[in-house]
Amino acid sequence: MPDRETVGRSCVYGRGMDISSMIMGASIASVMWIAFVPWSKLRRLRELDAARGAADADAD
Repeated sequence: MPDRETVGRSCVYGRGMDISSMIMGASIASVMWIAFVPWSKLRRLRELDAARGAADADAD
């Protein structure tokens, strides 16, 4: 059985991150980014449409 202090060869037990955890974290972050960016742009488009609608109503 490996010693608690040397599990993972170069890192101390409980500290550091293995490759699979880094890949999982990166994939979660990319999915969140893909979901967040379009929603923020949609919100901005709605604000622009509302402002344009208010300007058109004032012009008439």
